[in-house]
Amino acid sequence: MFYIALIAAKIHLAILKLLKKEKDDKPGFLAYRLCPNFLEKLNKPDIVIGVTGTNGKTTTTNLLASALKKCDYKVIYNDWGANTLGGYARCLIEGVNIFNKKKDCIALLEMDEVTCDETIPLINLKYLIVTNLFRDSMQRNANPDYVYNKLQKGLNKDITLILNSDDPFSSMLGEKNKNKCVYFGIDKLDTDKKVSNNLINDFLVCPKCSSNLKYDYIRYHQIGQVHCPNCSFESKKADFLGNLDYKNNIINVTNKNNNYKFKMINDSIFNCYNEMALITTLFTLNIDEYKIKSIIEKLELPKIRYMSNYANGVEVINFVSKGLNAVATSRVLDYLTSLNDNIEIVLLLDDQFDNKNNSETMTWIYDTDFELLNKPNVKKIIVGGVRNRDYKLRLLLAGIDKEKIFTCDKEEDIVDLVTTDSIDKIFILFDVNFVSKAAKINERVVEKIKKENL
Repeated sequence: MFYIALIAAKIHLAILKLLKKEKDDKPGFLAYRLCPNFLEKLNKPDIVIGVTGTNGKTTTTNLLASALKKCDYKVIYNDWGANTLGGYARCLIEGVNIFNKKKDCIALLEMDEVTCDETIPLINLKYLIVTNLFRDSMQRNANPDYVYNKLQKGLNKDITLILNSDDPFSSMLGEKNKNKCVYFGIDKLDTDKKVSNNLINDFLVCPKCSSNLKYDYIRYHQIGQVHCPNCSFESKKADFLGNLDYKNNIINVTNKNNNYKFKMINDSIFNCYNEMALITTLFTLNIDEYKIKSIIEKLELPKIRYMSNYANGVEVINFVSKGLNAVATSRVLDYLTSLNDNIEIVLLLDDQFDNKNNSETMTWIYDTDFELLNKPNVKKIIVGGVRNRDYKLRLLLAGIDKEKIFTCDKEEDIVDLVTTDSIDKIFILFDVNFVSKAAKINERVVEKIKKENL
């Protein structure tokens, strides 16, 4: 039955490619319906790389795929973000012929961290990149302990782990199985603090002796360097340590006695971590320093995550801000308010399913650091969508001047509220499910600015 499933899935995929609709899980789900243990029997490429974590996995996967292609590797990956069994099957059938013979390629899989305990054993991972582990949506997992345990359960000792040394949660992975681990991190910054002023830090107690931990410095949430005053627990030492040179837009990377300089793809701290994961992985794959440098010079963030347009001196920027995720949204807000520009912010963070008689858990907005927006350079905040009153209440509780807050029930009406007086940049923050709608709003805002300045 396996070969029938494989051939049927390949025919289905071929039809979708002819129709230019190949970014679809259906061939994978078809294979599963015909053969329930399809992934177990499917041959995998010699190199399968998984990318998971609470935040940053899509950006890291896209950057890594682009980099590997520029190294002349044939790369198969689920670039449409399908991190399900059907999605993995759909991706991996491109790595074999109809006789299940492996092709010469690298498989790159963005993986759902919550289901890794079930999926990792099925796909023969050689490398697993874990960007971080944070508190996430109450509807999905909420507690990072829960996700950590599921991830740890799925690991086997043959997987090389590429981990964030500045995240005490994810950096502990692999200790039980004694996996080979390669750590990346970012050196101390002038903006780091001794005590966190963020609302969320889920790593305050030592996992070894249950003492209160002491942070040597803290960057945001639990990201930083920490040690236990009563036992040997401490942050891991980074094998690849990045030093951020914002003035020259460079990341200086130290590995053992070697020093390297790379272009900073984006100056937000979370994207610098994504870039460090990329650099560490490329070195781990034994790609030459000069090749890595030339590749990164040409890389940009994927447009589904970051898109910029100009109109009459105003920059209109789409910036993904993962809805229902307090950590991801707080980091974006922190980045925006660190800029010297006068900015206007559009919030498009509703769950798209809320419009289909579903119920969205809104408690996450009270974990989110909306207080960061209480700064003079934030001139206006526009909230559109069915939950606009929830966001307005939260913004008022954060101390935002009510004169700065504008709301509308329909996202389409946001454009009417946009103004550009004394504004340098307009940021449209959108949930990952709002990519197309956010792109259309960006286009309409740009058109409006051009017309008003004719």
